[in-house]
Amino acid sequence: METKFVEKPETLMFKNPDGLNGATANVLTSKIKQFEALTNCKADDFYTPMVLLFDQPWLMQLVNFNFKFPVDVILVDEEGIVRNAFIEPFRDSSASYIRGFSSVKMAILCPENFIVKYQIAKNETTIELTTSDIFYHHLMEEWKNKYGKMTMKELEQAMKKYLGSGGNLRARSSQFQVMKQELAKKVRKNKVYTLKKIEEDEVKLVFVSLIVNVESIKRVYGELQDFVQEYQIDGYTNGKLFMISDMMGPSEEINHVVVNCLRPLGLKARTDFVVAEEVMVNSLNDFRDGVNLSYWNKEHPQLLHLDWLGSICLNDGNWIWHK
Repeated sequence: METKFVEKPETLMFKNPDGLNGATANVLTSKIKQFEALTNCKADDFYTPMVLLFDQPWLMQLVNFNFKFPVDVILVDEEGIVRNAFIEPFRDSSASYIRGFSSVKMAILCPENFIVKYQIAKNETTIELTTSDIFYHHLMEEWKNKYGKMTMKELEQAMKKYLGSGGNLRARSSQFQVMKQELAKKVRKNKVYTLKKIEEDEVKLVFVSLIVNVESIKRVYGELQDFVQEYQIDGYTNGKLFMISDMMGPSEEINHVVVNCLRPLGLKARTDFVVAEEVMVNSLNDFRDGVNLSYWNKEHPQLLHLDWLGSICLNDGNWIWHK
């Protein structure tokens, strides 16, 4: 495979009832490279599985499936369980073919017959992404020695030192995420948390936002005010929707709330909460290649088909409301 597609080789470990197996794989964490996937790759260059590692599985992940040859596709959830395995055929067409994945941690694109060779079975095989990189050991030792003293900036510098500069630090290392969460907990203990209340039924969606159905919180926990205090979260609500917004995406704070607060309570993406980004509303007639790309007077593209949440994109912003 051409090196421009590869970020770092790692190892896929397959666990079946009959035992363990493994294969070297190339991992992509960059969203741009994930979208491009194998579209610029030739069949002769594709002999190693390509892992699209998604850092926020609850969001819809789009991948260009305009492959020039058949590809085995394996979809793995956050628990490492294979939820689907299928053959994506070659499509002799100039039309774009984009696939969307949600609730998927890894989409693994493999050479033909890979699924059969490694006996990958839906809902039975588990897959773990591992590395033999000895630098992880050094990083963990450094963290242990400096626990409670390292700042976020120092931790990022340490990770760059061991993994090399220019890598995607946000999704590249699960250890890195755990360490950042530990630091964040220390910061949160000394912070005063507020629940800002707004009166309007229609709320403006800004930047990157986590939107939670308040009815879901009441169902599994109780009053929203108590939930905010126990889990130490800043946010705002109109009594029906609870929201957290962040100017930067992907958001570490939103990721923390989803992983450590919502999911342990049994709340599910799109059923009880959703993460969406503010979209720019183009002019009414923004045609490109015969397609009108304007979002004006349309539902937000990431908030379609939700029973509990309505949305519309207008010139003065993206608006949402509880149905």
